[in-house]
Amino acid sequence: MGSFAIKQIENLSQRNVFYRQIFEDIEAFDRLLAEGAIEKEDQTFGVEQELCFINHLGEPKNVALQVLEQLKEPQYTNELALFNMEINLDPQSLNGTGIQKMANQLYNLTEKARKAAQKVDSDIFLAGILPTITSENLTFDSMTPIDRYKVLSQELLKLRGKKFEIFLQGVDDLHVKLDTILFEACNTSFQMHLQINPDRFAHYYNWSQLISGPLLAICTNSPLLFGKELWSENRIALFKQSLDTRIHYNHYREKVSRVYFGDQWLRESPSYLWKNEVARFPLVFRGEGFPSAKDEMAKGLKPGLRSVRLHTGTTYTWNRLCYGVDRNQAHIRIECRYIPAGPTLKDEMANLVFWLGLMKAAKYQEDDFFEKINFSSVKNNFYKAARYGILSELDFFGKNLQAVTLSEETLIPLASKALKEEGMDPGLVDKHLKVISDRIHKSQTGATWMIDNHRKLLSRFKPSLISKILVTTSLEYQKKDVPVSEWQPIIEDKLHYFFQQHFEALTAKDVMSNKIQTISSEATVAFAFYIMEWQDFRHLVVEDGKDRFIGLVCRSDIEKHKDSEDPIIQFIHEGVKLVETTTPLTEIQDYLDNNSDKAVIVISDQKTVGIITDNDL
Repeated sequence: MGSFAIKQIENLSQRNVFYRQIFEDIEAFDRLLAEGAIEKEDQTFGVEQELCFINHLGEPKNVALQVLEQLKEPQYTNELALFNMEINLDPQSLNGTGIQKMANQLYNLTEKARKAAQKVDSDIFLAGILPTITSENLTFDSMTPIDRYKVLSQELLKLRGKKFEIFLQGVDDLHVKLDTILFEACNTSFQMHLQINPDRFAHYYNWSQLISGPLLAICTNSPLLFGKELWSENRIALFKQSLDTRIHYNHYREKVSRVYFGDQWLRESPSYLWKNEVARFPLVFRGEGFPSAKDEMAKGLKPGLRSVRLHTGTTYTWNRLCYGVDRNQAHIRIECRYIPAGPTLKDEMANLVFWLGLMKAAKYQEDDFFEKINFSSVKNNFYKAARYGILSELDFFGKNLQAVTLSEETLIPLASKALKEEGMDPGLVDKHLKVISDRIHKSQTGATWMIDNHRKLLSRFKPSLISKILVTTSLEYQKKDVPVSEWQPIIEDKLHYFFQQHFEALTAKDVMSNKIQTISSEATVAFAFYIMEWQDFRHLVVEDGKDRFIGLVCRSDIEKHKDSEDPIIQFIHEGVKLVETTTPLTEIQDYLDNNSDKAVIVISDQKTVGIITDNDL
């Protein structure tokens, strides 16, 4: 979609014209398929690497435009947010050492990106979701200033009719709203492509759906969002909800999200996938200046099919049909979009080899293999893998197996056999699949490493500070290209040192307690005292009926009146210091040094989001 000129749809006539262009594209695609005019070669693969830019604290940094200005190479391109970038690698062949050529280019281009980022006091980071992202990073100031992103955000919001809403449940709960599509910008992926013989597309597409859950379970790397421990791979749920335009929730009416896994096996032509998306999802915008598919074919050219590709670019299937033309040769691919970026380049290359091997293992399956499997179980596997990662139990051809057992005993040998038969260098196959095996033997993915350290440190430190040490420690491993199976636990002394070293750069959100006990302004003094006594609190926040901050009550002020039925609002402490989440810790420390018996209240949009006392420092 990034290479297409887009326009808002201003009237019914423009909408109908663009629909006619889409219909023409699909008819042309069907004709190409019927005439055998699409390449049957199935050895070519490709990769798209998404990444984040971070500052010295591991927080997002909006430097993409400055970095791209330095690089000025076609492989690098912008993403939705200014703290993200994408690298498009050259296609390679499966046979021989094509995988090594891909790895060489990936390492070379990421190192160039790192050096460019360092010139603007930044660095690059690989993660499915950057743990340090906060709501402050998801404003229009962080959106890449390109018309298509603004139009996309406005039109999807118009279709939805209200703010985008995220509700996720895991160990913690998360419920937040946003009036742009920038929740999508939290997600960074390692997207893999494989060219497919059109005569065998349905077979390979169905197989790609089947292996999605087992593969994802071994590759999860996005367990934290806004300091909350949720799913093992939060990208799956976050992306679905971040672009969800559905507004009818009557349980009798079934509507599909624009981000979806699918609901049935493919039994028809590849074009069915596009037809389904045109039928199900309203247009978001239109293209401008696209050549007619009929005219291109009349000239002996393979059509670009830009109209239908533009529309399907506003929907998101985790296994996607892609069409392209190179030197007047048309081809189709399956793109795997559910694998997160990171934890290291070595891990990513292993994930790529594992996926390619599993995809090629489709040749061992009977043509009707999918008829023996209920599609709902495959879909269930995918979401179980996203929730529980490497600890998942999955249904594979009717057998319930642990994800690690399934991969170790069945899928890795299958992938190895298929790739070696395809002509990939056996030494390279073994080298990369060993990274997967080591991950399985240690039961350690990027997600489990983050969760284990997050839980251990949470008893002593606040989520915001923990997320920074997770990122900066991960960055050290990334620069050394140490696979995640070899990452060690973070010791508390390291976080203490980080806190002291960067104290002047830290802010209120890094130390505030966000599990706040509040009471209504209508509560009595006796009620407030008992709450503070039971919970061993020195302070209690008083709010109105709309959760807005009114004041603070100190235990020392009401001890002599602990049995009083008077309204607590009479004892609200005056002179309470209010700060924002971005207020420097140095300012807060200065205040508490001179007011050790008081507390600092952290406010956002007139509502209490945190409290800081001298104990927190």
